[in-house]
Amino acid sequence: MLRDGILEASDIEDGEPLLEVTDKGLVGKVEAEISGENRDKKEVIAVLIGKFLKSDSCYGEITSIEGDVQLVYNLTRDYICERNLDVCALRFGGKILLSRTDLEFEDAQKAVQMYSTLIVKRDVIELWDDCQNKILHFLILPLRKHFPIGYSDEKDKLEIIEGLLVQAIS
Repeated sequence: MLRDGILEASDIEDGEPLLEVTDKGLVGKVEAEISGENRDKKEVIAVLIGKFLKSDSCYGEITSIEGDVQLVYNLTRDYICERNLDVCALRFGGKILLSRTDLEFEDAQKAVQMYSTLIVKRDVIELWDDCQNKILHFLILPLRKHFPIGYSDEKDKLEIIEGLLVQAIS
């Protein structure tokens, strides 16, 4: 259930990112070179989010961002708000995580709770560790948002946890 329909992109062809939905683990990414040379940043954001919305995926990432990640995050958030989309963006390090509001959030939450260990519960957020699949599940309860974040090893996991906690506090 949580591993199905992950959005992945690999290249840009004719100025548009090539996207596909994959059954691979939660490592899918929406990738595009966002620079002032080729296309307007707002236009690239519109293309990426448009492709994301057309996919069957509930999750995506905008990665490999060259330049100011905060600017790209602000543009992404503005685009989502202007169009009143049922998508949430979370800036995390050098990437932007995307999550749709899943109508079956409670089912996803129950699955996370069943197969993962709670590591942090702070106000309206929870962070769960599915160590078997090496996935951290970041839940924002009132927004009904779920951000699965894959990690490679314990060091990577601790860096992600620290980054999420710093993000949640600020």
